[in-house]
Amino acid sequence: CVQMDVTLGQNAQNTRQILSYLESAASQGARLVIFPECAITGYSFKTRQEALDSAIPLDSPHLTDIQQACSRLNVYAVVGTAEKEGNTLYNTAVLLGPQGQVDRYRKTHLPWMGLDRFTTASSEPFRVIEIEGLRLEF
Repeated sequence: CVQMDVTLGQNAQNTRQILSYLESAASQGARLVIFPECAITGYSFKTRQEALDSAIPLDSPHLTDIQQACSRLNVYAVVGTAEKEGNTLYNTAVLLGPQGQVDRYRKTHLPWMGLDRFTTASSEPFRVIEIEGLRLEF
């Protein structure tokens, strides 16, 4: 698990930092690297518009860059972000691996704080994902 400072709304800077931590963890033998909630976008938005402006779709270049690093390093990463799908916001964790995007989890239980004040709760059922013998609940 990576503990890192995230700069609100500085997606490119945060992605560079994620890539650096991913490289370091992989060089130490990690196979699964877990990043903080909303590591790409930040969490403590003051307005819905501010959150929408920073939110990214699942096909964003930020996630593509992280996925390509996972492929090159042969590791998996769970990365949090504010996700936008059309005009809808989600607090999402994305599981990326050497072969691409494996799955995503849109947060179900939303406290009335930060980004979660503006997001839609997921109604999707929880899933168990297995990667290399490790089971993750998504």
